[in-house]
Amino acid sequence: MKTQSRPFAGKLIEHFKDKLKSHQFDVLMTASCSDYVGGASALAIPLGTYKSRLNRARNKLEKLMAKQMHPNGAPKWAPDGTMLNEDGSRSIFDDVDE
Repeated sequence: MKTQSRPFAGKLIEHFKDKLKSHQFDVLMTASCSDYVGGASALAIPLGTYKSRLNRARNKLEKLMAKQMHPNGAPKWAPDGTMLNEDGSRSIFDDVDE
């Protein structure tokens, strides 16, 4: 199983930004570049609160991503890791530099 890079995770989170609560977006972005303690410290919240928010935010992101699947269950990703729109065209990720 191929793992995605952290820059890709950041792009994915940005893609769904409008569908996430601001604190969900914040914890996901800090988690993409930091550990639990660093993320909690960066957001100035208790570690337990950070972990709880991160868990809920990941669950929300997973549900949002599930909506980005083909009817047969295959993800709508291009071979280079960018997300594809329903018509097969490249998503907003084409305009984002690594």
